[in-house]
Amino acid sequence: MEPGSVYSEGKRVAELLGSIANAKGDAAVVTGRLFALIGPYLPIDAHFAAGNFIRDALSGGPIIVEGDGTTFRSYQYAADLVVWLLALLVRGDPGRAYNIGSSDAIDIESLARLVA
Repeated sequence: MEPGSVYSEGKRVAELLGSIANAKGDAAVVTGRLFALIGPYLPIDAHFAAGNFIRDALSGGPIIVEGDGTTFRSYQYAADLVVWLLALLVRGDPGRAYNIGSSDAIDIESLARLVA
């Protein structure tokens, strides 16, 4: 996320509002900070690098990497995310934020090579 972008600020404010609601006793908020996802139904015509690489490979064309390819992402399989979200729902501590994703990161250029 780009610091100061509308997307990153929206996430920050949403987390802040959850913390305030939790502190006031209005809700028991557990926050999941989601990493990049990969798996079935991943859009192949949006701004998701992995989906775009899959689209490029399926079309038989070259795989196009936007930018310099050095950005790192940590991907998580979508079905695994569901398991983690259910675990947070049942066992998460209200007021706490949890990073949900893989500890293994890959740069975008290497991901493109894997898809190719």
